[in-house]
Amino acid sequence: LTGDPSLGYLGMGLAEDIRQKLAAQTDLKVIGRVSLAGFTGAGADLASVRGLLGAGLLVEGNLQQMAGQIQVSLALLETASGRQIWSNTFSAAGTGWGPLRQRIVDAIAEQLSLTVKSRGDGGSDISEQALQAYFKGLSNLHEPDVADGFFDEAIRLSPDFADAYSRKALLRFDMIWLGLQNHVAWEQAEPLIARAKELDPENLLADVALGHLQWWAQHDSPAALETFRKAEQLRPNNPHVLAGLGTVLRYIPFEEEEALAYHRRYLALDPLNPDAHLRIAKTLAFAHRMEEALSHLDRALEIDPGFTRSLDYFANVEAWEGHIAEALTTLT
Repeated sequence: LTGDPSLGYLGMGLAEDIRQKLAAQTDLKVIGRVSLAGFTGAGADLASVRGLLGAGLLVEGNLQQMAGQIQVSLALLETASGRQIWSNTFSAAGTGWGPLRQRIVDAIAEQLSLTVKSRGDGGSDISEQALQAYFKGLSNLHEPDVADGFFDEAIRLSPDFADAYSRKALLRFDMIWLGLQNHVAWEQAEPLIARAKELDPENLLADVALGHLQWWAQHDSPAALETFRKAEQLRPNNPHVLAGLGTVLRYIPFEEEEALAYHRRYLALDPLNPDAHLRIAKTLAFAHRMEEALSHLDRALEIDPGFTRSLDYFANVEAWEGHIAEALTTLT
């Protein structure tokens, strides 16, 4: 509501920051970022939020600029009845964005009767400019190379910003997957993870990045599994942790059913995320359940017709089944 489209990143970045912080708690199941993308805008359809996403509660809000100051208004709604449970308005004036981030999360958590541990990087030592660069990165996660530059800027401005280090480390996986960097880019993640853990030993995304580093770059599935298991004990409902566990277990012989269970829990938290369907499809293919795998690949393409990774894997399944001509057509 600022009237300035260039400030859109603040709303998107702050929403993702709130979602991340709530998802890091043990008591709460929080719908994933990708599934929420279609609900951005003026007023969410509560029936769709409940029906498509399976969410019982919705936090919605807006951000506006008044007399040069940013103001955030939030409401907590019950999706079944539309009843407003709580609302509040927060201002960045005077205190700045750092304390505001935690005040918002604490206020929402209080309404949900949760106990939220304050994060080490939520204080005043993170500059306003660094936070704004971080929000820009969060609002551009669909373009990892762009987001990476914003996280670099956040780190340059505030060298003690743990979340920025862990986000930059985790982006290495996305950038390799999308062909934006080669496989050795994971070597860059190790010092970033170490720095994030030094600043914040309980940083969730640093743990997730470490698990992927151990599995992907170091080829040490047992160590990766241990890392993700420890993270699960602390944060059993976090989609990053569930996706990581499912992926590692897929490569351990005879663990396909457990891998599927984790990926299905990941899908339940992010039901409109084509990547969740792709992960299930890969695990089903490993278990030689090709028809089921193809149905999930189809669903991924239904959700996002431009999700080329699903087509790529579709061709793999066709080739495994001996349908080489069909696989070549799919790739073309």
